[in-house]
Amino acid sequence: MRTNRFNRLPWTLAAFVLCGGLSARAQNIQTLSVDEVVSMSLANNHDLKATRHGSEISIAADHEVRGALLPSVSASGSYTRLSDIPSFELTLPAEFASLGDFSVPSIRNRYDFSVRVDQPLFSGGRLLNQKRSAGLLADASVESVNAAEAEVAYAARAAYWNVYQAEASLEVSEAAQRSVEAQLAATITRREQGAALRSDVLTVQARLGEVKLDVLEARNAVKVAHLKLNEIVGLPMDDEIHTIESAPLDWSNLDPASLTQTALDDDPSVQAARLNADALDASARAERAGWLPQIGIVAIYQYARPNQYIFPLEDTFKGTWQAGLSATWQLWNWGQTKGRYDQARARAAQANERLVSEERSTQFAVREAVMNVEHARLATSVAEQNVRRAESSFAEVKRRMDLGAAVTAEVLDAELADRTARLREVQARVRYQIALAALWRELGITNTPQEPNR
Repeated sequence: MRTNRFNRLPWTLAAFVLCGGLSARAQNIQTLSVDEVVSMSLANNHDLKATRHGSEISIAADHEVRGALLPSVSASGSYTRLSDIPSFELTLPAEFASLGDFSVPSIRNRYDFSVRVDQPLFSGGRLLNQKRSAGLLADASVESVNAAEAEVAYAARAAYWNVYQAEASLEVSEAAQRSVEAQLAATITRREQGAALRSDVLTVQARLGEVKLDVLEARNAVKVAHLKLNEIVGLPMDDEIHTIESAPLDWSNLDPASLTQTALDDDPSVQAARLNADALDASARAERAGWLPQIGIVAIYQYARPNQYIFPLEDTFKGTWQAGLSATWQLWNWGQTKGRYDQARARAAQANERLVSEERSTQFAVREAVMNVEHARLATSVAEQNVRRAESSFAEVKRRMDLGAAVTAEVLDAELADRTARLREVQARVRYQIALAALWRELGITNTPQEPNR
C-alpha cells in the first residue's frame, strides 16, 4: 500500500502544479476607471463591430449609385474560327466578261475588339433621386453606429456601477460579519461572567448566520457582475475588473426643456430616423421616373479583322466608330410602375410616422431620465444622512452595551439599521450614476462630458 501511495505522488504533484498554473493564468485582475471601461467596450464589442460593418455596406452602396451618373466605359473582345468554307465567287454576265470574275475569299480567323461609352442624359430624376437616397441612407447608417456606440457606452457604465455596487455591498456585509463576530465574542464573555443569558448568545449566533449568508450572496453577486462586465468589455470571462470610482454626486441644474431640444437635434437615433425618412422620400420620387423616357449617349469604337462595316471584307485590322442617342420609354407594363411607386410612397409614409414616434419617445426618455437623475441625487443625499444617524445610533448602543445599560436585541437592531443604511446609500449612488448614464445615452453621448447637463 505504501508503494502505491508513493507511486501516485508524482501525479498528485503534477496535478497540483497544473491547477496552480491554470488558477494563476485565470486571475487577470485589472483596476479600471469607468472611462477606460467605456473605451474598451467601444473597441471590443462585437455587436458594435457588426453595426460598423453594416455602415460600410451603406457607404459602399452610395458610391455604387453615384457612379451611375457618370460615363461608363466597357471593352469587349472576341476571336472566332470558321470551318473550311469555299470562297465567295461571282461570275459576271457575258457583256461584263471583260471585267473578269468577282471573288471574295473566305476569312476563317476573325478578331473583334470594341470599346463602348454610355452616358445617361435624362432619366426623369431617377438617378439623381437614387443618388440622394443612397447618400441619406449612408448618413443614416453612420448615425446608427453613433446610436449603437451610445448604447454600448451606457451598458458599459451600468455594468461598471453594478460591479461597484456589488463590491461595496460585499465590503458592508463583511464589515457587518466582523462586527457581529465581535459582538458574539463579547456576549459569550458576558455569559461566562453571568451578565448575559444563553438566549442572548443564541440570538447573536443566529444573526451571525444571517450575516454570513449575506456575505455569500454578496460574493456571488460580485462574480456575476464581473462576468457581465467582461461580456460587454470583451475580456475573457475569468478576468476581474475592479472599480476605482467613488460614484460622486453632481448638483448641477438640469434643464429638461433644453436637454430635450438637444436630444432632438443631436440624438443619433432621431437623426437616423430622420435621414431614413428623407431617403425613402427620395426613393419614392425615383420610382415615379418610371413613367418618363430614359435618354442617353452611346459611343462605340470597333477594331476588327475583318471589320464588318467595311465591304468587301478584308483580312486586315481596321477601325470604325459610331456615336448616337438611345432612348427607351416604357409605355405600358400593366401597372408595375404604379405598384412600385405606391410601395415606395407607403414606405416613406411609414418612415415619417416612425420618425414622429422616435421623436416623442426621445422626449419622454429625456424627461424621464432627468427625473430619475434628480430623484436619485436627492435619495443619495437622504441616504448619506441616514448612514450618519445609523452610525451614531450604533455607536451609542454599543457604548451603552459596554456599560451594561443596553440589551443584546438593541445592539443587533442598531447593527442591522447601520448595515441597511450603508447598503441603501450604495444603491442610491449607483442608481444616480446609472440614471445619469441613461441621460447621456439619450443625448447620444459616449465619452463622459465635463458637465452632466450638456
